[in-house]
Amino acid sequence: MAGVIETIVIEGMKSGEFDVEDPTREAGNVIAAFTPFYHPILVEQAIRQGTDIASHLRDQIAFYIRALGGSATNDSKPIWWEADAVKGGVPSSRRTV
Repeated sequence: MAGVIETIVIEGMKSGEFDVEDPTREAGNVIAAFTPFYHPILVEQAIRQGTDIASHLRDQIAFYIRALGGSATNDSKPIWWEADAVKGGVPSSRRTV
C-alpha cells in the first residue's frame, strides 16, 4: 500500500498539485493517518460509537490533500464527488472544504 500512496504523491508533485519534499515520508504519514479507517478493531469501535465514518473520512482526505499542498476541490466539486459517482451513489455531503 505504501508504494501506491507514494506513487500518488509523486504524480501529484509532477503535476504541480502537491508541494512536498519527501514523497516516501509523506506516504507513510498518510498511511498512518488513515489507520482508523482500515484497522478492524478501530472500525468496529467507531461503528459501535455511532461515528459518521464516511464524513470523518471525507474530512481526513480533504485535510491531507491540503497538507500536501493541494486543493480539496476540483471545479468547485469536492474531490470525492467522482469516487462516489463511480460507485453509483450520491455524495452524502456536497460541501467543499
